[in-house]
Amino acid sequence: MSVPAASSAGQFLNAHEITTLAAACARLIPQPDREPFLGIARAIDFRLAAEHAGRWTGTAQFLDARSFRLGLRGLDEVSQARLRRNFADLDALRQNQILASVQRGVARGDSWSGISPQRFLEELLHEATELYHTAPVTEEAV
Repeated sequence: MSVPAASSAGQFLNAHEITTLAAACARLIPQPDREPFLGIARAIDFRLAAEHAGRWTGTAQFLDARSFRLGLRGLDEVSQARLRRNFADLDALRQNQILASVQRGVARGDSWSGISPQRFLEELLHEATELYHTAPVTEEAV
């Protein structure tokens, strides 16, 4: 199943960041047989917007919103450096390879100087997993 394109900006992330986040979430929490696709990226965006505004009171301990944006930018930087394409435009195998380099801490790019690649991926996986297991199925695409 392909990940639906995110056609609009979120509450905190811009449209490109939402698209990158949706692609990463689709690799971390594959849902090949699930229709409709859960809106994990949109739910993370909602949490980031709430955290950025000082309104988030949940138990999640994800990175601050600025660091989260750096991590998403870092995924594109690695993808551009290796394959001259944005992360969301890569096939699943290449996306997995990029994520593996982030997990190992060998991802390179200016954004990674401001955030630990491993921490970003760990927090993203935590958020995506938590939201997958707690969110109702919705008809809204990522």
